[in-house]
Amino acid sequence: FKMVEHVGQTKRVALIRHGKGLHQASGCCGCFAGLLHRDPKLTSKGQREAQALRKKIDEDPNEPLREVELVVCSPLSRALETASIIFGACGSPARCLNPLCTERCIMPCDKGRKPALLEQEFKNLDGWEGFSTLGEEWWPQNRSFRQEWTPQDRVDDFVDFLRQRSEARIAVVGHSGFFTLLAGRHLGNCEVLWLEIDGSSGNVQVSKPGVP
Repeated sequence: FKMVEHVGQTKRVALIRHGKGLHQASGCCGCFAGLLHRDPKLTSKGQREAQALRKKIDEDPNEPLREVELVVCSPLSRALETASIIFGACGSPARCLNPLCTERCIMPCDKGRKPALLEQEFKNLDGWEGFSTLGEEWWPQNRSFRQEWTPQDRVDDFVDFLRQRSEARIAVVGHSGFFTLLAGRHLGNCEVLWLEIDGSSGNVQVSKPGVP
């Protein structure tokens, strides 16, 4: 990753949870859906959720997501699809893949696919920062259930990654479990939560309403 030391600079970070995925079944089968789908994509509802957020960005001149300089994305398909709908497949803002912010890897739905398969599915992915260095099996390996149920080490490493970026406003497209550890809040599908990360201490705070 291309990182420049900007210790001391406050980062304003928008967490965006992916749209509803095929693994998020409702009803009596909901708790088993994660076992049935490996690296699932979005449902039609999930696509509409992402499109609604894109429409809001396009139509609201005061939407703070318009000022994002970098989009960081989990390499899981549901996050990639969401990011591509909201921000487009390429162009501005810059795009970056980072496996640190993938979901807690405790079910088949949280295991990813190899870069070559992702590239076939998502056009222009080879132009994203981080794609060329993405490992063949980039999702968490050789970790216990306990380590991945609460992957605080990954969260801490990801905060350090954000602190070292040169960009001041960053969007992260990712997952509920990881974001809950990072921000202390559960996000709904395509919900946006703005954080402030202190560049010196790494302290993470939820931004006050209306102050992204």
